[in-house]
Amino acid sequence: MAMATAKILIVDSDQKIRDRIYNFLNRNRQNYQIASAENLNAAMSVFQAFEPDLVIIREYLLNDNGALFSEIQSRTEASILLLISDVTEVRTFPPMLDYMTKPFKLEELAFRVEAILNPYVLVVEGEQLTLPRDANELATLVYEQPPVSRALASALKKALDERNRFEVYRIVAVLGRLERFSMPEFSWLRTYSQAMAHWLDENFKGAISEFKQLRYSQAEGCFVHLSEPPGYLSFIGVKLDIPPELFERLRQILITGGGHFSVIRTKMTDLELLKLSLGQLGFTVLVDSDVRGYDGQKVKADIVAVLEGNYDLGWSLNMDGSFDLIADAGGVSDRHNYAELINLINNQYARNASV
Repeated sequence: MAMATAKILIVDSDQKIRDRIYNFLNRNRQNYQIASAENLNAAMSVFQAFEPDLVIIREYLLNDNGALFSEIQSRTEASILLLISDVTEVRTFPPMLDYMTKPFKLEELAFRVEAILNPYVLVVEGEQLTLPRDANELATLVYEQPPVSRALASALKKALDERNRFEVYRIVAVLGRLERFSMPEFSWLRTYSQAMAHWLDENFKGAISEFKQLRYSQAEGCFVHLSEPPGYLSFIGVKLDIPPELFERLRQILITGGGHFSVIRTKMTDLELLKLSLGQLGFTVLVDSDVRGYDGQKVKADIVAVLEGNYDLGWSLNMDGSFDLIADAGGVSDRHNYAELINLINNQYARNASV
């Protein structure tokens, strides 16, 4: 249950969206007092009189005006839930906010709201610890007590193993206050936890949208293992699984950057034999070079077969010794028969391998 008579302010210029959120929260959570506003000016007036505990707002309303943020910053007990179209947009906003990426379900939103409004109790080394809602206090606590980080990751793993959606969203709400306090590892954990929350809600598109951000993140003690399913994310020694149905798509995104390129696992395992086969077929072969794709896009590969035109074929070596074929298949097909080209290369490799 959320705190008694929690106050929520919904800010959106679209009345249909305001009404949908208002009606869903009222219908499913009777202990909320809810007000709404159509723009920032109205929101400021409502905020001062209503004194909400949580503000739900669309990101485009805040692009040019930080007044509402300043008002909320003077009241540290109030939180913001930002509804955004692209996760990269959140980097321009203060770390006090929480956010959700579209698309999402209203039930998912209700879980998140309830998670934000409830203080989170974490078990750290056998002792219960109530985490502060204030972002600065929480960041100080985590910085000064390293076991809290591992306890958060362990709590997330337990919630996922039990498919406890509400518990996952509660942890997402906590992590949202940490990821930009000079703690890059929490960007990893936040991205993973938000993606898995989407996955539990069967929001595959939302999960992939979050996982795409991992290719931009680096942090000591964190890495993504994607050589063979099941993949996983390691957070300071805690192993967090990646579901098989997300694994292949995520692996392609991290290799190609999510552009026009596709990634296909091959049966090739011998780098020198692959280079020999490509050379015998008359290809110019490059090592550790770029595969060209649509509109000048490029992806690094271990072996590249240069084609006529603006597109190439590439092969990337995996940790298990196999190779992935990387190509902008649509672009290659503009000047070549893509299927015949791949069959030609595979057959030549097989003939050389049998000698």
